[in-house]
Amino acid sequence: MNKNNNFSGNSPQKKFPWIVVNVVIAVLGLASSCISVFILISAMGITVPMIFIFILLNVFLVIFYEKWQKIKDFQWGKGRRLRTAVIILRISAIATITLTYSIPFIATNTDLRYVKPMYQVKKFIYCHGVYFGGMDKFLPKKLPKICEDYKCVTQIAAPAQDYHPSTYLIFHTDTATMHELEEDYKQIDGAELVEVDQAPDIEEYREEYGDNYTEYMPEYPSQFPGHVYGWLDDNHKDDFFDAVIYKVPSYYGKGCVFDYSSGLVVYWT
Repeated sequence: MNKNNNFSGNSPQKKFPWIVVNVVIAVLGLASSCISVFILISAMGITVPMIFIFILLNVFLVIFYEKWQKIKDFQWGKGRRLRTAVIILRISAIATITLTYSIPFIATNTDLRYVKPMYQVKKFIYCHGVYFGGMDKFLPKKLPKICEDYKCVTQIAAPAQDYHPSTYLIFHTDTATMHELEEDYKQIDGAELVEVDQAPDIEEYREEYGDNYTEYMPEYPSQFPGHVYGWLDDNHKDDFFDAVIYKVPSYYGKGCVFDYSSGLVVYWT
């Protein structure tokens, strides 16, 4: 009898905090429709299943909570098991919705662009969340052992016309690794080795444009897309006129650059 009395704790004061917790869980998932829609669209391949899991967890949470409230005064053992199930469901629901809301942050955070252990996470979000598979082959399965000046920019989906979310993977490595990566890229269906422009003649540009010739002289070959070059940091930039460039023809284009003179490798999708 004493066990039942100690376990139940049925006063309104003790019930109130748990009611608040349940309300907070529901509010976190449904409070802002605009944010929720943005989250869903950002990486639908992952966010939609996670929202479904969150809803399912809340359904079970309500069922188990109601059962616990009805029997906990009378059945000590079963009541404790239901109480444990309710706690686990609460924690799982909070963790699920928190992770779901974190996906756009993980994919786009500027600091995480330089964290190598996050590569697989960002790649998974992009390849299986933003796209529903099929993009893995355009990026390395894993980073090479020698991987310096690493940067990985991943973009998420957005409701905008003619918008294409891309990934830009940039790093320096050794020559042997570059050869291996190049051989792997050759195996991609449609990958084509493109002919790169010759380096501009500095004397010709100086004669034609005078002291301001550098403003008119190309910094990199036309085969190197400008939107890709724009994501390079200063320690990545080179002239790339001796680089090996592969492209996979498509509406938006994909490709890879192997600059053997500097050791730079650049992937874009």
